[in-house]
Amino acid sequence: MPARKKTGGLGKAIQNARLKKNTRPVSNMHTTEIVEEGHDKFKSVIDRNDLVEFLVQAELQDRRFDAIRQTRINNTDPVHIDLNTLKSKEAGEILTLNLKRLRIPRKPKWDERTSGEELRQRENDSFLNWRRELARIEETTANVHITPFEKNIEIWRQLWRVVERSDIVIQIVDGRDPLFFRCEDLEDYVKECDASKQNILLVNKADLLSDDVRRVWSEWFTKNKVSHIFFSAKAEQERIDKDGVDVGGVAAEFVNSPKIANRAVLLDILREKAREVRQLSPIGGEGELVTIGMAGFPNVGKSSLINVLCERKMVGVTSQPGKTKHFQTIYIEKDLLLCDCPGLVFPSLVSSRAEMVCNGVLPIDTIRDYWAPAQIIVMRIPKRLLEAFYHMTIQVDGNISASDLLSGYSKSRGYLTGRALPDEAKAAKIILKDYVSGKLLYCHLPPDYDAKENPVWQFNSAEELKKIAEKPPEEPKPLRAETKVEADFFEEEEKKTGAEDGELNEEEVALALELKEVRGLKLTKAQRREIKFAVKRGDTVRLKNEQVVVTQPPGKRSAELV
Repeated sequence: MPARKKTGGLGKAIQNARLKKNTRPVSNMHTTEIVEEGHDKFKSVIDRNDLVEFLVQAELQDRRFDAIRQTRINNTDPVHIDLNTLKSKEAGEILTLNLKRLRIPRKPKWDERTSGEELRQRENDSFLNWRRELARIEETTANVHITPFEKNIEIWRQLWRVVERSDIVIQIVDGRDPLFFRCEDLEDYVKECDASKQNILLVNKADLLSDDVRRVWSEWFTKNKVSHIFFSAKAEQERIDKDGVDVGGVAAEFVNSPKIANRAVLLDILREKAREVRQLSPIGGEGELVTIGMAGFPNVGKSSLINVLCERKMVGVTSQPGKTKHFQTIYIEKDLLLCDCPGLVFPSLVSSRAEMVCNGVLPIDTIRDYWAPAQIIVMRIPKRLLEAFYHMTIQVDGNISASDLLSGYSKSRGYLTGRALPDEAKAAKIILKDYVSGKLLYCHLPPDYDAKENPVWQFNSAEELKKIAEKPPEEPKPLRAETKVEADFFEEEEKKTGAEDGELNEEEVALALELKEVRGLKLTKAQRREIKFAVKRGDTVRLKNEQVVVTQPPGKRSAELV
């Protein structure tokens, strides 16, 4: 008997044990029993279907729902307020009120007498009330849709802990669209926890912005009393990798200024802020530990900033959003502690799902609707810049659509589907990744800035476009019909179609049996066998529609009948 093949190992055994541990007893009835524990506990959840959402909310309420047969539920349509039928002033007041109500969830009050189970239930109740309030805003206001946001309470618990522990909270935003990534209510929540806590807005990826764009944004932030610093974690990491000299500067010149701070300057700014925190603390003193929290959307560079400040890789970094699963603490100095929070997608009324894809909040590889994000790129970047960047020509006059861009790119690169159509899905993912990474650049301006009166260049610089123009274009892949395999196939097909119908003479029959081919038609073993026996019987062999046909001579048929 053969030996049994070994199908598992220690790793498989650990996985099975963990799965058994996290599996709850199966009930005989349909209930709200679901499993959301184990290694997926801190997984970011942006979208849920209605059934899973209902079950999760039931779990948070610590309630049990059993299925009851033969029961009907009468659903009433919600009442909507149409902003278009109201006066502009009233509509503006309603929308402003909803924006103020669109807050992040708060952690409930607690003290040393609060038990862990009691605090957990309070947090669940607070989170559910927050979810209901968002749903109420969506139902009672027309033309208002709340974009996907973080629905896993465990991720919000990480933010609550980071804010509680931190003396200074740095909110990191992408410099190409700071207002999309900035959450004003997070700044309010920090002050609600403790008025002595400080907020700092760190504008990352500032190396992608021109001097004029940084100046415009710095003026806007200063006007709105927002403390800000421009920084580039990627540029600093490249300098560190090349063993570049860390040149410092006067810290005060980089706060609320369009200048880009380097690592040494940023550390000086943090030390100065920590000194202010110690002075305000009742038990403060030199050497007291100050915690600095990092918060923001996914993929804005929080972990990259920590690695730069530590000058070595301390936390994992990837281009995919949601790498950090739970908060982590790292000492950069004996009295300075960094606290990294997982990226959170805050709720918003002013953005769309396509815009979230373009800003790198949602992963590109899993999207299904790629036309909407591509249309945003087409609307923002002029046609001539797209043609220059990708070394292609879009054969459309005037404004172009997303399909024009994707089809033109696919044809220029030779990307085709199995049906020989332009592979627009593949082209969209490549272009979107270029846009998210900053290769294909577009920078937003403040909402009240008049770009017509004072134009500012928002795209790739002239030097970058010149380098792109000098770079040889990517050679397109050969079309499917031009590959060697398919070329041979079509050649053989042409030979087959060249076989003429008609009776075979003795010479052709002999060659057919010897060379296994006749009149350009390759013969199968069965066809050769049929020809061989037909010759022995004295039958006539002919070709008809590339098939071997055997017929008996008329004289022979008459003799057999007699």
